[in-house]
Amino acid sequence: MRSYALFERFGIELEYMVVDQQTLDVRPMVDQLFFDATGSFVSDVERGAVTWSNELVSHLVELKVTDPVSDLASMETALYQNVLEIEKLLSSRGLGLLPGGIHPWMDPTQETVLWKHEGHEIYERYHEIFNCYRHGWANVQSTHLNISFKTDEEFERLHAAVRLILPLIPALTASSPVANTMVTGLKDTRLDYYQTNQERLPALTGRVIPEPVFSEEEYEQVIFSQIQKQIAPYNPDQLLNQYFLNSRGAIARFDRGSIEIRLMDIQECVHADIAFLSLIIDIVKELAQPEQMKIEGFKSWSVEDLFSLFQGTIRDAGACRVDSAYARIFGLIKENVTAKEVWAHLIKQHGSKQYHDVYQFYLDHGTLADRLLQRLPPQPQKTDLKNVYRSLRQCLLSNQLFV
Repeated sequence: MRSYALFERFGIELEYMVVDQQTLDVRPMVDQLFFDATGSFVSDVERGAVTWSNELVSHLVELKVTDPVSDLASMETALYQNVLEIEKLLSSRGLGLLPGGIHPWMDPTQETVLWKHEGHEIYERYHEIFNCYRHGWANVQSTHLNISFKTDEEFERLHAAVRLILPLIPALTASSPVANTMVTGLKDTRLDYYQTNQERLPALTGRVIPEPVFSEEEYEQVIFSQIQKQIAPYNPDQLLNQYFLNSRGAIARFDRGSIEIRLMDIQECVHADIAFLSLIIDIVKELAQPEQMKIEGFKSWSVEDLFSLFQGTIRDAGACRVDSAYARIFGLIKENVTAKEVWAHLIKQHGSKQYHDVYQFYLDHGTLADRLLQRLPPQPQKTDLKNVYRSLRQCLLSNQLFV
């Protein structure tokens, strides 16, 4: 049911790892966390405006708004308070939360434990098809943003706008430059794994950038029909539905009237996440204004047009070079610009004063991935990683930016 008009409501999901406080190794203890909170092995724990949840693996806890909200900024305090409440419960077991898009030394082939409780049949089916004991499944933490729409015309405008911002997002939110104890050479390693984790059935992810489709009927024909065709041999009982299977970087939820953007790596603290989500919303709002000629021009951008930039920002984040035609979408008339320069322009145009500290910190010091690399030697030892990621953990607990 589509209850809310375009930009009337927003949803937020923040994913964190549960780790040992001393070693920072992942610990598959989210079910025990939920038991300590409720006295039962449940899959969701509602705490008023915020709900704790789990997806797929037992070391990941998700904080999400219980109901869509009209103002993201109003949720920062509630989300942060829930981080502290979870931390308090985990501390009694010597555990804690860790932010970051990828755990820097987790070995998913050895340390993955799938969720055993409600919904486990779905996760077991995914594992049968794709092998979830690997990066891209067991070791990826992200921030999701849901934006409401009601009519097909609103979906058209929103999908056209969202598609255009997607390739630029890693240049703002990359936080995963390390995996398997090594610097990977990518600022957003999480997204590199994400785009290939379902290569066995390529229709599920596509090329991450969604196809240029702008109505529910067209979406059904171009995207959902191909997903259903490829999954059919593995899904005879219809356990897996098309909304869960669609793994593009932004997915259309016609059943609830929203588009969910999935390309943001989780940041070091709630304050940073909310700041970046607020900025993205303000930019998408501007792009989705109903001037017909502009929308038609936006719709003409193909997957191929946007995919190469997406690969560049995965690799280089803000240092990625941006085509001048793409920069002009955002009103930046300049040749040979970087993705960070585009973001600087957008921050100047749309950045809220409430989050000036976050935006200026990004402009001065780069993405969280850049800052992590500045603190690490080129070939870090595990001791180096532990020292840096302990600092990262403290940023989450104090709701402060990582220096």
